[in-house]
Amino acid sequence: MPSTRLAMALVAGVLAAPAWLPAGAAFAAPAQARLPATNQGNAASPRTVVTFAWGGGLAAQMPSLPMFRRYGMHATYFVASGLVCTRAQAECQKSSPYLTLGDIRKIAANGNEIGGLSVTHQPLTTMPAAEAKREICNDRSTLLRWGLRPTDFAYPFALVNPTIEALTRACGYNAGLGTGTLRGAGRCTSCGWAETIPPANPYDVRTPVEVNSVGTTWIPRTYESIVTKAQKHGGGWIIFTLHAICKTNCNLGTSPTILGAVLKWLHGQEAHNTVVETMNQVIGGPVRPAVAGPPEAGPRASPTARVRAREQGSANSVRHRKAL
Repeated sequence: MPSTRLAMALVAGVLAAPAWLPAGAAFAAPAQARLPATNQGNAASPRTVVTFAWGGGLAAQMPSLPMFRRYGMHATYFVASGLVCTRAQAECQKSSPYLTLGDIRKIAANGNEIGGLSVTHQPLTTMPAAEAKREICNDRSTLLRWGLRPTDFAYPFALVNPTIEALTRACGYNAGLGTGTLRGAGRCTSCGWAETIPPANPYDVRTPVEVNSVGTTWIPRTYESIVTKAQKHGGGWIIFTLHAICKTNCNLGTSPTILGAVLKWLHGQEAHNTVVETMNQVIGGPVRPAVAGPPEAGPRASPTARVRAREQGSANSVRHRKAL
């Protein structure tokens, strides 16, 4: 959640591994070449895949890394490039609630996927199409320039329409993530139990409501119930969307105790043909070349200037981060 310069070294549409990545390690998605989830696992029981999708690009997500690593699992972290703090790490920790460039590279180096979230993390459906395309395309171009491999996009605030879906495809993404259109946490009781693999519409991938949103309270049993009901109804894909690790259960986030309990339980579900994978591992597809957004017409503040102005008014967010 930074400049959107488009200077990149593309070789056949795929970037070479950057110097910060350990030799032999995968980055962004640890199994880019793996087959989709439907072609893996024990066919004796329905295959169920669980993905943890982190939105908002908040620094409060960093405590999740060792938790996933403990069980050999990986997650997808969606980043708005214009909100990434590119100053010194110590300065960022004092002044910004967002992930730093070093944080993002550490997340990727741990085998997790980095996806796009637009430049400034603003609702796209209320923008002119040209501005929305700049937000999506230029964000992805910046992530590529940073040496990442963005193949999947999350719609800011889960707001999407056919125009935004088409722009997401045009900017080079293989899929787009929505939310709130599957059963879970007592919501959407007439919706499906899980997303299909592959999804019927990869540019509006369905999920339950976001964790601890719209008046819901998520405890370990909430996650477990969603997964077990999917298992009983033919398997499929469950995506949990979160924003932060908090000391206690919080709006759009969870606590280390709860997440740890859920990951431990999911680790034990491997015997039931249930695995945790990134969005890219399920969707698959190539890392496409960068696509430039349309040029801005007339004088206008740059995305970086707009982000900096927004950051000046985010003192409450900074204090919130310090409390996490």
